[in-house]
Amino acid sequence: MVAVNVDTPLRVFLKETNGVLYPQCFLTIYRSVEMTRYIGIRHRRKATKEGEARPTTVAIRIGDKVQIHDLETETDELDFLMARFPVEWKKLDDGEEVVWFDAKSAPNGIHPHHCKWRTVKRGEDSTDLELDRLLEGADGTVRYLMKVPSVFEGLRTRDKVGMVLGGSGDRFAAALSRRGESIGSTVWRIPPFVLKALRGEVSKDDDHLLLASLVETKLSSFYLLRLRDREGIRVKEALDIRQQAMKARISCEQQMLQALIGHAFLSEEGHFPEGVIKEEFDRLKANDQIFKALEAEENRRDKELDKAVKAVEIWDKIFGPIQGCGSRLAAGLIAPIGDIRRFLVEPDANRMQELYARSEQLEQDGQFVRDRVYVADRITSDMKHFKVLQIVRSWQERNGHTAEAQMLTEAINCHRERHKLRRAAHNKGKAKLKAFCGVHCINGKFARRRVGQVSNWNPAARQALYLLGEQFNRRPESVWGKKLLEYKAKLRVVHPEVIEEDGKKRFTNGHIHKMTLWRTLTKFVEALYNAWTRIEKEQSGTIHIASTESAAA
Repeated sequence: MVAVNVDTPLRVFLKETNGVLYPQCFLTIYRSVEMTRYIGIRHRRKATKEGEARPTTVAIRIGDKVQIHDLETETDELDFLMARFPVEWKKLDDGEEVVWFDAKSAPNGIHPHHCKWRTVKRGEDSTDLELDRLLEGADGTVRYLMKVPSVFEGLRTRDKVGMVLGGSGDRFAAALSRRGESIGSTVWRIPPFVLKALRGEVSKDDDHLLLASLVETKLSSFYLLRLRDREGIRVKEALDIRQQAMKARISCEQQMLQALIGHAFLSEEGHFPEGVIKEEFDRLKANDQIFKALEAEENRRDKELDKAVKAVEIWDKIFGPIQGCGSRLAAGLIAPIGDIRRFLVEPDANRMQELYARSEQLEQDGQFVRDRVYVADRITSDMKHFKVLQIVRSWQERNGHTAEAQMLTEAINCHRERHKLRRAAHNKGKAKLKAFCGVHCINGKFARRRVGQVSNWNPAARQALYLLGEQFNRRPESVWGKKLLEYKAKLRVVHPEVIEEDGKKRFTNGHIHKMTLWRTLTKFVEALYNAWTRIEKEQSGTIHIASTESAAA
């Protein structure tokens, strides 16, 4: 066991036992003062047009000092996660034996990919090279060990990690969060549009430095990555893999069909006496081993997706009770939306605080506490403060306390204004989600692709909603199926006749059906926002959770 100074980086202390070199990779670190490190991570992006790689970049801020490290591969990211990413190396003395990592026999051994090597040239005299430092690759290349790691870097206790919300960094962020729960560190994520506003004229290439600074100074702009958020990321990952498996199966199927058609029409041996391409194609699919393997792979990915979706908290409380909404459709909404908190809009904090302070003073001047005892028999434990104020105010009016009643009336108005501000903020958040899903209106017209308009909604979410609407239409006895029929009847009353404008017929049965479908889906997204935000506030213990089924009723 080795004790190191607070400013000493995590080092590999090499200990010799019986002539064998054992690196002490995992240490117990004693610090007189635990220091919080602020880490900004800009996840890897696509290479530039010139082929320049842009790896994951980590900025570690400790006081006024900043350390920067590039994580070139997923293996480097995993090493950083486990605090074994090498940043310094040392030469070995002659005669020192190296113990390589083995999960069972040498868990503290050296990982070959952590070391510095040189390639042994063909024909080079290797008699002077120590055999235990030679490593032959699968391609026959022989490398000789030059240096071993001496300093490691990675996630530590009390670290606060700042990353961008969404994108390719989801998996790494989820892994850091899961690891952080066991060692005492946290991962915070900031919406891209917030980061863009705070970035100003600074280059995107310095986002890792900006994130390290913001997670220290503007933590309120970030969202803590929690277990429920990791579950959502797993849904997104499972959906992506399932879609890739489906595309691979479809691609194989199309190749088989094209090959069969080519054989039928281009063969010089005959004119396809079987005669029916579809039947022959079905026979080929039933016997083709590659197609059957791809089909089995897709089924396996479907099961994984189903398991991931049903592990998410909002499945049981929102999507599960909806008739026609399976795990695939639910994943189509959960994955693109991700974290509902990025759509939340908070009311003006200064105005809310000003109204709260004024209502407190008015209640004090209006003798609210003094007169409350006279109506104690009418007050229940679950009654809200606003209702109690009204009861006390009414008692004061009946008993001649006019001045006090007037003050409590003003206090009640303060509470009403606070409620209006919260409601307006809630509606703004709801509007953001509708715009994200593409079920909003632009200049009084329902959003669709039009010349000269920006179609910046999420296509995956909109596609999932369209498929969900088809399920509502096929289930007229369900809650949302009845809602669809109700809207259709109302629209037909408003537009009883088919009209023709600019050579196009409007308000036909098909047009009314499409209008009804998207109107129903707009209401569904509103109900989804209401239910999902209630779940986010459930931790306070004061919000009753309502499903989208009850919201539609």
